[in-house]
Amino acid sequence: VIFASLGPGEAPPIPDIPWLVAPRENSWATKLLHECNYLQGNEGNADPQHLSYLHRNFDAESGARESHALVSRDVAPQIDVEETPYGLRIYASRNVGEGEKYVRVSNIIMPNGSAFPAGLVVDPAVERIDGNSPYSMHFHVPIDDVHHWKYRILVRTDGPVDQAFLERQNESTGELPFERARASRNRYQQDRDEQRRRTFTGMGTDFQDHDRYAVESQGPVLDRSDEHLATTDKAIIAMRRQMLEAIEAVQAGSRPLMTDPREPRPCRDLVVRSMRIPAGEDPRVVVQTTAAGSSVSA
Repeated sequence: VIFASLGPGEAPPIPDIPWLVAPRENSWATKLLHECNYLQGNEGNADPQHLSYLHRNFDAESGARESHALVSRDVAPQIDVEETPYGLRIYASRNVGEGEKYVRVSNIIMPNGSAFPAGLVVDPAVERIDGNSPYSMHFHVPIDDVHHWKYRILVRTDGPVDQAFLERQNESTGELPFERARASRNRYQQDRDEQRRRTFTGMGTDFQDHDRYAVESQGPVLDRSDEHLATTDKAIIAMRRQMLEAIEAVQAGSRPLMTDPREPRPCRDLVVRSMRIPAGEDPRVVVQTTAAGSSVSA
């Protein structure tokens, strides 16, 4: 992964993105081609409600994977957003019964990144690890106005990832490198029978295919003037506001978030976590206690 400063003047410092300073064996990276504007791709990461629908696997609701079942129990989560030195921290709280709520903490990292709970980073048949030790980071990088790369980095906080396992799970299946077999030209190989019986999308169980369908099907550049945003879009609204403020900062000759040398460690309180807590507990208090003094808390 190469970072480049394309603006005038002295390059800003490379920010303290956690996987850049972690041992090499603790992370794994790839990229995926997307046929749409980069901002559409990253806005999907600011929408925690989509987990209840887009990635819904009916088999998972029987208990195959707890997090999949939990996001299906409450499809209208309470979403709270905090501004941070790196962008946004997003809390999605779902009532899951028995006096508990399921909270997922994700992040928008300005101007084109995100961090959120990850799936498997090791083969579960070989090693069982804490479900909060891995996390995922995405960076949506423009190729041109209507294409972008999604750089996908999987990180483990307490040990090495299984590189060979991840290569097998994420191998390219399309005609070109870093391209998937499911694409707009074949309607993402949607299977209506599967859609009735197994998955919400009818597009298999790989989240990367679901996400690419969702952002590409909006068209190469979404006409945002025709949107009808709702309360569950509050993180997207906050993200767009920060983007506009960053543009204005650059135009005024100042540094936007993540590039200001006066803030040398913008990611010091980055928290990526999913947890079940008592229904009356404030997840922000739990996270702030956990985050104090740490560069990444999973």
